Parts: sequence; C-alpha cells; structure tokens
Amino acid sequence: MGSTNEELIDEFGDALDDWAREVREACRVSTVQHQELASRMTKLPKRGTVTPSRVSKWLSGRRIVISGGAGLPGRGVSRDIVRALGLEGARAQRLMRLGERIDLVQAELERRYPSGWRVAAQAHLLGRAETLITSEESLPSAPSLSRIAATGGTSPDGPQPERRRPSWRSRPTSAKALAGALAVTATATAIATAALLLPADEEAGSGAGSGSGPGHPSANSAAPGGPAARADATRTLDLEKGTLGDDSRCSSPFQGPEVITWRVCARVEAERISFALKITNEGRAPSTVRIRLEYAQLSAFHPCPQQPDSRSLDIPAGETVITDPEHCAVPREKVPFAYQAVGWVVAQESNGGSYELSPTAHVYPDRIIWKPDLV
Repeated sequence: MGSTNEELIDEFGDALDDWAREVREACRVSTVQHQELASRMTKLPKRGTVTPSRVSKWLSGRRIVISGGAGLPGRGVSRDIVRALGLEGARAQRLMRLGERIDLVQAELERRYPSGWRVAAQAHLLGRAETLITSEESLPSAPSLSRIAATGGTSPDGPQPERRRPSWRSRPTSAKALAGALAVTATATAIATAALLLPADEEAGSGAGSGSGPGHPSANSAAPGGPAARADATRTLDLEKGTLGDDSRCSSPFQGPEVITWRVCARVEAERISFALKITNEGRAPSTVRIRLEYAQLSAFHPCPQQPDSRSLDIPAGETVITDPEHCAVPREKVPFAYQAVGWVVAQESNGGSYELSPTAHVYPDRIIWKPDLV
C-alpha cells in the first residue's frame, strides 16, 4: 500500500473508482438501471432498503468521500450486488476482489488515522480535484484547504505555487465529472472539513481553542466564498436546526450501517453545552447499532461525563431515536471556546469505525456563532 498517508488516500480513491467502474459495466451488461439495482438489493434477505440515491453515491467513486454523508461500499455491498445482478465467474470474482481492496485500504487508513481518517481523506481528495480541474479545464476553484490554513483563513495574494499534474488513473471520469459536483460541493466540503476548533472571529487573544491532531484539518482554515456561496453550501449540507431545542444544530445526515441514517447534534444553553446523536431506521425491521458519543474542545476529543463508553442501541423499524443530551453535557465556560459533538454509529458486530462531527458552536459569553449554519 501507499508509503505515505497521501499516497494511501490516493490508492483508496483509485480503489473506489475501479470498483464503481466495474459495477457500472456489470449494470450495462445486465441492462439494469440504478433504480432497478436498488430495488433488487432491497429484496435481498437482511439487506433492508437501498435507494437509487445510495446506489448513485456508491457509483460516484472517490466523490463519495469528497461529498461525504454516505456509507462506503466494500466486500458486503459487492456480495449483494453480485447476488442482485446474478453475476458469475470472472466478473463476480473481480467485483469481490475490488470490494475487498476497498476494505483493506480503509482498514489501513483507520490504523494510520486513529482519530478519524475520513476528514483527512476528504480534504486531500478535494485538493487533488481542485488541482486537476484547474490544470485540465482552467475552471475557477476554491483555494485548497492547506493553502487557506497556511495564510490564516484567507486566499493568499501574489504568485501562486506551481501545481503538479496529478496522476489519477481514472482520468476519463476526472475533471469533467467532478466539475459539476464540485461547483456546488467545494465550499460545503471546505466548511465541513475546516477547523475542528476554529475561533468564531479573528480577534487576537479571544481565548477560543485551536489546534490539530491526527486526521484533523488545520484549525486556522476557513471556507471561501461570499454569502451566495455559503447559502449554496448550507443547502448542500442539509443541516437541521432546533432538533435538541433552542440554539441547537445537527449535521447533515450520514448513511449506514445498512438502512440507518444519523446526524451528530450539539446545543448551547445558558449554563451548559450538550451533545446527542439522532439515528433513524429506514428499514422494515428493528435494527441494533453500536454508538459512541464524545465532544471536541481545545483540539482534543473528550468522553461524555455521564456516558463515556460505546454501547448498543435498538432502533425500531421506521423510527428515529435521539440520545439523551443529559448524558453528554458540560458546563458553559465564562471564556470563549468552540465545541463540536463527535459521533460514531456502526454495525452491532463492529468494533471500529469513523467519526463524524456536528456543526461547530463558537461560544462567547454574550453570543453563539455556528459554523456552518442555516441562513
């Protein structure tokens, strides 16, 4: 596997692209459209509901990491597609090998980024996509997160550094395929993967926490674009407001495991900041997942005071469960701090997975600023 973390992320992007290309070819040969594939997979025993939207995300290759908010394919999804399409012989074996490759590279990423690999992969692949579009199509693009971070959250003036031509193997689906998606999602992804603990203002000595850790983007990065771009980003992120009560925000929905979708939420009150998970079972049968909830403050993750360990949670069919914010709450400080909820929702039998983050609450003594936020 790749000798550096960046090379490993590129290898993971290649694996997703190769897998998606193989599935698209299998669908073409079988004359099965995305909607029909979703319907066939839904009818498989123990699979649960698979929507055409989820199939489209799987078949977007590396863009599923760039856009976020979706469960990744792998050996299990490959096996179900083989069954749904009735694949046999070399094609079935090839698809299963590609699914196993995705799982193996993802496992190595999780080992190298114990605090969460997906944020780092998202930022890196977005930067590569921006560079490719600029070099091949001469399209305008948002500055990369690393360059924004290096200049304190603003796009630098003056000569631009020379950009190397990337070597994506899936070049036919690169610039043109990504251009339309990135026009809407680049700003959203920059916001979502920006500072874990970013000061709400650039005030010297504000006391807000900043910093970075394994797999975390720089805490000094900021989202580019004016009000219109920010509005587009918010619509793309599909945030929720008021889920936990006044002054609360929930992330965009994340897909998986299986028929589960979930959001990570935070709330700011006069005396405390609380955190929760909102989990929905879209299937026709009860589902049990394994969850963990923490909170981020001062460039570090902290366990919930009342519920520090991971646990199993039963979700009835077709229902939504919100974990008790009382079990994950901390006192509000008299000095500025930034907070995020940090959540994991994985299959019951899994003992590991990737975290996701709520919007950031920049909490001042006299105000709260959410980034990103609804407009």
